[in-house]
Amino acid sequence: MRGWFTAVFAVILMLVFSACAEEAYYVVTNKANVNMRAAPETKSHLVMQIKTRGTKLTVLFSVTDNKGTEWLQVESQLGKKGYIQASFLTRTAGKPVIKNSSGYAAWTDAYNDFILGGKYRNWKGPDPYESIWEDPGNPPQFGLYDIDRNGIPELLAGGNEAMASNCFHIFTFENGVMKFCGNAGFESARLFVIPNSPYIGLFCHDGKQDIYTTVYYELINGKIREQPVREWCHDWIENGDEYVNIPGDPIRLTADEQLFQSTFTHEVALLVQATSIQIQQMGWENFLRGPFFTPAYVETWVWPDFTFQT
Repeated sequence: MRGWFTAVFAVILMLVFSACAEEAYYVVTNKANVNMRAAPETKSHLVMQIKTRGTKLTVLFSVTDNKGTEWLQVESQLGKKGYIQASFLTRTAGKPVIKNSSGYAAWTDAYNDFILGGKYRNWKGPDPYESIWEDPGNPPQFGLYDIDRNGIPELLAGGNEAMASNCFHIFTFENGVMKFCGNAGFESARLFVIPNSPYIGLFCHDGKQDIYTTVYYELINGKIREQPVREWCHDWIENGDEYVNIPGDPIRLTADEQLFQSTFTHEVALLVQATSIQIQQMGWENFLRGPFFTPAYVETWVWPDFTFQT
């Protein structure tokens, strides 16, 4: 009954208050313990209390009550909506993208909201412990690449975790929403493509101690398929007072001989990565223009950069 009354009361208020429509924008709380109300009235139901000063919110529109107090309808990063007095909020940089009832109008809007709107902070993968790691000293990286060549680039996010679990989380856009496709990369999670190759997916080539591994990632029916390509081991032999690095022959891990042979090239292109702050500084349109990859020379593709471990 109370919820019904609150809803009706909110409608009545909206009829008598004057609404000021404008383009959505970001604000942050300028004090601690800010109350978000169900309606633009101090006695309305409390939706939540925002305890931390500097919490980022999206402003949907503003209204002025019959006492002349301005209220902002806001949405939290977790999707909760309500009203906060405008005096408790300060406008900040950035331009959010608002979804309609059927989702985002375009992949550019969805990716913009995910990166610059900060939605990536709340993403959880199929594994309940899987998320995009947030570290102020080592923020997540973002990149774009149309892995399956369907005209819609995939969004790659991550690449900043500890080497044991480091990877990029890959998303695509379909029917108005972002969809998680899977992960790519390991160790340093440096991702490559081989130009002018029939293998249009992503490669990761990395290793530690005495083993380097190459893995190929392709997008098939909306899911990332991982295929180990080769492994390269080595040994050290004692020669007088020094040790000599003796690499073994690469071991083919794939049944696809052509894929195996394609990795014996120096000329590759490295995924261009940027943080959300860097993207904001360069401008969203510039980020979309690319380039998404930059030419790179990777010596270890054909000769592992092994270092003797004492």
